[in-house]
Amino acid sequence: MNARGQASVELVVVAVALMIAAFAVFQVLAAGRLASIADGAAEAAAIAVVNGRDPRDAARDASPGWARSRVRVREREGQVTVTLAAPAVLRIVPGPVRVRAEAVVRRPRE
Repeated sequence: MNARGQASVELVVVAVALMIAAFAVFQVLAAGRLASIADGAAEAAAIAVVNGRDPRDAARDASPGWARSRVRVREREGQVTVTLAAPAVLRIVPGPVRVRAEAVVRRPRE
């Protein structure tokens, strides 16, 4: 193999490695964004419980449009749990990426 051929192969390998690294970084950033969305939705759901409203509607309303159908809310024993699932960017990640956030419901003392 001549030097130009080897350089071309090395360039392709480096380009593929950089692409995989970029997708991995994007996946980590996306998971962080999901966590932020889930946290806001959990807080909105807890406030809704205190105010006598439906926590599921509040959590969905607090989420961006693309995430509303992926929000799952569970309320029990003074705690609201919101789970948000989004498709993985990398195919090597099995299934959707799931993020869970919890908020404690504290009713005001009368």
